[in-house]
Amino acid sequence: DAATWVGGALPSPGDNVLIPDGVTLNVDASVICNNLTIGQGTSGVLSFTTSFNALTINGNLTLAANGRFNGYTSSVSPTAGGVQVNVAGNINIGSGAAIVMGHSSSILNMNGTSAQSINGPGVFFSNLVRDLRLVNPTTINVNVPITVNQQFDMMTGTLNTNGNVTLDNGGQSYNQAANRQV
Repeated sequence: DAATWVGGALPSPGDNVLIPDGVTLNVDASVICNNLTIGQGTSGVLSFTTSFNALTINGNLTLAANGRFNGYTSSVSPTAGGVQVNVAGNINIGSGAAIVMGHSSSILNMNGTSAQSINGPGVFFSNLVRDLRLVNPTTINVNVPITVNQQFDMMTGTLNTNGNVTLDNGGQSYNQAANRQV
């Protein structure tokens, strides 16, 4: 709902978006922004109200301490009604913060053109990312535990797992050329 946003308009691709402490923002459409920060140190929540939304972040996704990113629709459980999240920058998860990407149709797409990283000390809820897609021609560093249990796609570049990535026995890997490095 555009009325939720400052000025009554959805963010544009160049806008930096802050969801303040104490605010739960429910997104009901596909959104593109530059950087997205959830919370300011004590709370802040981003949720989605309809299925098949896409969130494209042209820069960094940052969850301040105790922030929460619900990568599923709020009308259903964390395992029903996923969304696609495209991140071209880094993912920074503060202490006590969590990203929930547990729905079978939730997709995390790391699609930057320069080095990217996924950093803690916060975590993905249950360490779970159902569908992880890496489309970065350089390097992606994973510095928090992630278990991929549905689909793992590495289209280009190098993945530095730092011992933090687990491909569950239910996951499938769809990598391109055999010269990709993990």
